[in-house]
Amino acid sequence: MALCAAEPLYPNFTQAGAAFATDRTKRRYYGRSAFFRWVLPIDDEHTMRYAWANFGERGDPPEWNNWERPQLIERGELFDRPKEERQRFQADVEACEGMGLINIHKNEFLAPSDKGVGIMRRRLRAQIRAVAAGEVPMMATDRLPIPLPTYGGDSALEIPKAGSGDESALLSALAQEFVQLQFDADGRPEDESVAFVRDCLKDLERRGRKGEVGQG
Repeated sequence: MALCAAEPLYPNFTQAGAAFATDRTKRRYYGRSAFFRWVLPIDDEHTMRYAWANFGERGDPPEWNNWERPQLIERGELFDRPKEERQRFQADVEACEGMGLINIHKNEFLAPSDKGVGIMRRRLRAQIRAVAAGEVPMMATDRLPIPLPTYGGDSALEIPKAGSGDESALLSALAQEFVQLQFDADGRPEDESVAFVRDCLKDLERRGRKGEVGQG
């Protein structure tokens, strides 16, 4: 069972756990943010992105630090794939660019799982209007301490499927506990925080094996 917490930070920063270290071939307790991206709008039709990946014990394997693998982490595909291949086997780029230079929201069909998309858009619009009115936009440092706490990460636990139970309820409960225990680690020294989260994940794995997660 792979768990990953991706984190957006206003106004234009995102980070996530490792892309290829959680392949379920072995347990992984509390990998850290391994991929970071700043996105800077240039005009209505162009955006510049600054992105990089971390490699190591708590990120993706160091052998992935070569010319091709970061392309897969960032875009889900190689940059120079032939057009025919891109049409037959689509990845992240096709999903994003297929919406056109300017996405027409009225053509979308948002589902309950897209709630976060709506929240993000409303908050961004509010901040754009604030800047247009001469106000100072909201900054992460307005509400959070320095250094900023981060919650992006990943884990791979050995937990069986729900069987006759509700698989979606199990996945939801696991994800919520995974995120909450990272919040619970706030304010602790780094080594203590890592040990706390890993102990909690091992307990979560134990309870998941016994069917004690997502059943209520």
